[in-house]
Amino acid sequence: MINITSENIGFHIIIAIPTFFILQWLLKKVIKVYLYRIITTWILTILLTPLLYLAVVIIFFSILFNEPSKKFDKTSWRSNIDKRFQMSDDIIKSGILIGKDTTQIKDILGDTNLKYQDSTKQLIWTYDMGEGRGGLGFLFHRLGITFKENKAVIIQHFEIRD
Repeated sequence: MINITSENIGFHIIIAIPTFFILQWLLKKVIKVYLYRIITTWILTILLTPLLYLAVVIIFFSILFNEPSKKFDKTSWRSNIDKRFQMSDDIIKSGILIGKDTTQIKDILGDTNLKYQDSTKQLIWTYDMGEGRGGLGFLFHRLGITFKENKAVIIQHFEIRD
């Protein structure tokens, strides 16, 4: 069952009014008979309003949840800790850290103070990558590097919701 609230109806009305007048103006050139033009305008307004509402909602949420992405740059990584998360996709997809030992990782990303071993005794390093939008809250970003036999084997981006 669809739950229709007064806010939902209000948004539909806000979308429907300009839609009606725009369609009426556009159809004035195509349909000369006034009665046919009004009927067609109403039908198209009723059909288009939910679609336009859906488009507005999709655009709103895509803007709200969009995180910019940048190519990895060693200098930016070290100098701008709060924006590191923007480079995480490039780090993971390019595989630049896979197969590197701890010394090489330190050379590329710098040292980390978050080093621990998991239950299988694998060494894991975690890098703080700042915080970014997470919809209606914030996300704290971490880059996790799992080592096996002193070589990076798994690179993961962790998001911790606020």
